[in-house]
Amino acid sequence: MNRNDPESVAEARRRGEQQTIARWRTKLIGELRDLVDRKTSRTYQLSQGLLNLEREREIELRSLHELISRGLHPSKTRTFQGRILLTVRCKEKGHILARVYPTPYRHVFIPQSASLPAGQTKDKRFAHAEAMKALRRFFPEINQRDAWISEYSDEERREILVQREQRTTGPASKDRLIQINTETTDFDIRGMTVLAPHHGEREVTWEGVRVEPSWYLLCRCGTRILASYLVVDALMAGTEKIFV
Repeated sequence: MNRNDPESVAEARRRGEQQTIARWRTKLIGELRDLVDRKTSRTYQLSQGLLNLEREREIELRSLHELISRGLHPSKTRTFQGRILLTVRCKEKGHILARVYPTPYRHVFIPQSASLPAGQTKDKRFAHAEAMKALRRFFPEINQRDAWISEYSDEERREILVQREQRTTGPASKDRLIQINTETTDFDIRGMTVLAPHHGEREVTWEGVRVEPSWYLLCRCGTRILASYLVVDALMAGTEKIFV
């Protein structure tokens, strides 16, 4: 691979994201299986509130699984395959900020660009620039400003599972280690939302304060704030593009 060719780097990045998407799909399958097992094996009655939470979680998981299973487009950056209901663009130059994908369960809102993690400044993000330069010599696919799909590993739980494996069956095989790594990793696209009825409300109460549910979307032209009800209204009207 030509490390100085932007298209080669983009191709490597897409390949890496496809691999992450495949692991994410495996994780979702496991979560859905565990949820169904809990429902069928339960010997006691949950409160109505907990039942509602479980139903909502199942709808969310099934929506994400249906979308993730499509995989990413082979040539379009940060785009899932299949139909797109709505595209969000910036007013200034028309940069794509987000897309909404339909599923048989609920629609899924996916931001196009990663944003800075909460509490992280630009200076902090590039504090280890020299170390990153060294890594890029060996892993050119990390030549990207922000990781689109984040992975959060629970190292403590991973170690517990590895040790349990060693006590019962001996050293874990390579395939089993891959499975454990997937089981103990959470995946996320910052701002990704499975749209629910409450996203159509103009205000909600959060910790006693009335707020307008919104996304903060990162664009080359600057951060854009998009109220969730505008997305829901556009979907109900059959609008295919909105600008913020």
